[in-house]
Amino acid sequence: MSTAKQGVPPWFTYFEEVLTFPIAIEGLPETLEYEGSHFVLKPRLWISLLPVKHVLDALVQQGVERAVGEQRVLDVLSEPALWEQKLVTGRFRELRYAQRDDLQTVLALVDLPGAEAITDHINHRLDLAIPQLPIHTTLYILPGKRGIGLWNQSALNSLTKRIEPEQVPSLAAILGL
Repeated sequence: MSTAKQGVPPWFTYFEEVLTFPIAIEGLPETLEYEGSHFVLKPRLWISLLPVKHVLDALVQQGVERAVGEQRVLDVLSEPALWEQKLVTGRFRELRYAQRDDLQTVLALVDLPGAEAITDHINHRLDLAIPQLPIHTTLYILPGKRGIGLWNQSALNSLTKRIEPEQVPSLAAILGL
């Protein structure tokens, strides 16, 4: 379940220690068939911006107590300078199919101007080098399952493959692909 954190603008939420930007996409079908799998639309959509859990792990590796590290992260996230960077959902770039173990998802890569500046600001303020996530939103999951978690470019490259727009024409049309 998503929860707001005090000091973080209300349009951002934490979900499993990930800073997320909730989005809405009108007209998505409730189900999707792809390569013999039956997918369902996720009940809530968001763009994952920053794996706060990775930030906390890096701080703990530097000897910072986890609770202290979380407070430091929240302090940085609540800095007004960080939120001067405007986030505007750009365009969807491509669809991808992801698989890891028994998990499968369909996701869309997204252009999100400003996302890199947020990661850069947090890295600078906390003296870290957390890589920028592949900016994406998971659209569809297998019934009763969850998303996969694509925390870096290597995971995107090894766990996903491109879905050509003609393979899912109605979805591609909704997303403008």
